[in-house]
Parts: sequence; structure tokens; C-alpha cells
Amino acid sequence: DTHAHVDALRRLEPLIRAERSTHADALLIDAGDTLQGTFYATDPAGVPMRIANELGVTLWVPGNHDFEIFPLRFADFRGTVLGANWSTPEFRPTSWALIRRGVYRIAFIGLTEHNLPSRLPLDSPIRFEPPEDALRRIMPEVRNTRPDLIVLICHDGPYFRGGSLHKTLRPYPEIDLVIGGHTHQENAGE
Repeated sequence: DTHAHVDALRRLEPLIRAERSTHADALLIDAGDTLQGTFYATDPAGVPMRIANELGVTLWVPGNHDFEIFPLRFADFRGTVLGANWSTPEFRPTSWALIRRGVYRIAFIGLTEHNLPSRLPLDSPIRFEPPEDALRRIMPEVRNTRPDLIVLICHDGPYFRGGSLHKTLRPYPEIDLVIGGHTHQENAGE
């Protein structure tokens, strides 16, 4: 969750370049809450998105705050926007993507926050599907590609109103790794 902190993104730049010089196959993944949070978010030129593109973010799963900046900037992203459980009339994200790295075929699935509908205005044009339903819909397709690794990138904490990520993922033991945003959200007991 960088929340449009352009200075922090710029400070990451040398680290990202160093990692890429050592590991050419490295992927840069953003798990959301990228565009809103500072004055830069209000810039019509879309400074946070421009920096994400300059840094070479490969996959982006928008977080709840990324739906608050208008116009919505999803089409401005040069990488792949992942979102199995949402779409807008103007933009349909990719539910999941299969990426080859060396001899490995890695499936990346994107989900945004369970509670997103309660954060949106009632007249919002964003169509939302519960993450459980989205996974049930796309997992047969993901399985059929026989990936070596399945990674879920989600903008959600482990616990949320009405459930938990643990329960959501229980039917999918083949999901090998979860990369999450919304990490500023503290959970008792952790």
C-alpha cells in the first residue's frame, strides 16, 4: 500500500534496478492502494501510475482506494491489471495470467477486497463478484493449464467482515502462495 507516496516509490527505484540487474526474470507486483493518499493522487497526469509504469510493475491488483480516484486509471497501466472479481463498463481486468519464467509456468490470480461494494457509492458503475464466486468460476480454467505454481495476489487482509481468507482458500490447496496488500490493516493475534 504505497498510497501515492511518490517519494517512497522513487526511493525504491535503485533497489528495483539492482534486483533486476541480478535477476532478469524478476517480476514487480503491486497489490493495490497505489493511486490515492497524497496530493499527487489528484494530479490529472496520474503521477503515481506514471511512476508504476516507469518502474516496470508487471502485475497490478487495484486496492479499495484505487477505485476512489476519478477518472479511473486502470487503462493507463502498461502491465497487466488483475481482477477476477470486478469490472467496469469501460474496463475489464484480466482475471488471471499465466507467465513463464525460465522453465516454470506460473499462474497469477488477482482479487480485490471482499468489502469493496460497501465502500463504493450506491450508483457506482463497478460490477463486483464475491471473491469466493470468482475463484469458483476461474479455478477450473487455471487448473486446466497445469501451472507449476499458482499465486494469488489479493488486496485483502486475512480477516474481513463476514469471513476469512483462510476459509475462502480452503477449497484450493493448489494455491501455493498469497501476496497481499491492505497490509497496514492490523489483526489481533498476529
